[in-house]
Amino acid sequence: MPLGASTRKSASRAIWIATSIAVALVGCGLASVGTGQLASEQDAAGSDATVSDARTGDGGGSGLVDGGSSGDAGVPLEGGCFVLVSDDFSNPDPRWVVMNDGTFAGGAAVLVQPQILHRGGIFMAVDAAIPPSTLHATFTMLMAADAGPADAAPGDGIMLAWASDLSTPPLGGTGSEMGFCPDSNSASRGPNGAALALHVSPYIGASQRESDGGYCVVNNNPVPVAFTGSQKVAVSVTGVYIDGGVGSTAFNFELSKAVPIRWIGFTAGTGGDVATFSVDNVVITICP
Repeated sequence: MPLGASTRKSASRAIWIATSIAVALVGCGLASVGTGQLASEQDAAGSDATVSDARTGDGGGSGLVDGGSSGDAGVPLEGGCFVLVSDDFSNPDPRWVVMNDGTFAGGAAVLVQPQILHRGGIFMAVDAAIPPSTLHATFTMLMAADAGPADAAPGDGIMLAWASDLSTPPLGGTGSEMGFCPDSNSASRGPNGAALALHVSPYIGASQRESDGGYCVVNNNPVPVAFTGSQKVAVSVTGVYIDGGVGSTAFNFELSKAVPIRWIGFTAGTGGDVATFSVDNVVITICP
């Protein structure tokens, strides 16, 4: 799967910058996982999510997260974009479809419980009458690594997934499949689409995944990330290009093909290692 640089500059990313579709996310400074072991405090250098596009050489100074207003869901924005959802889960949007372990608790969307071989998620439909080509998302990734057995390391992670399924996408498997890729625990089915994988156990880091609903293409060379208990994430997807950042760590990937977006959401899974994975302060913007 091709990775690396290109000189292509996305007009839709410029629109997003101009309209300041952003959210200030709050970190909680919990446990840190960068080498498979817990650290006692969050790395301050990773407190702000940035988007650095290696293809255009903007060095991450694009202002895609800090400053501005998140807007109101459904309100049209410049360039035909609109905010699909802006949710801090104090009063969860009723359009979320909750799956398996997924639930709303403590002002967050809890995706999976700290039990071995569990999975869960939430998805929201995108109006099928609008053929979106671009999405932008900001959210806080939360991980409570000390909630499981005393001898268990945190695992496995979460996905931001977008799917072309006409009906609610089936949830994928457990463990490293993280509720997106199919396995025997999901009857070899999963969403038909693509995802940003945030994997906290080997292979640790951020990467892209693609699935046809029955088979998943996995990138086992992720961009290394020092994951923490609370981290800001920013993602911009334009066609086959994924740009974003986890804390201060930037990434960019290229998919083999663009995915028509009919559903978007978050999935998570545990394997032999467990943790509670949640998301909060979610803002998703769609551009036709």
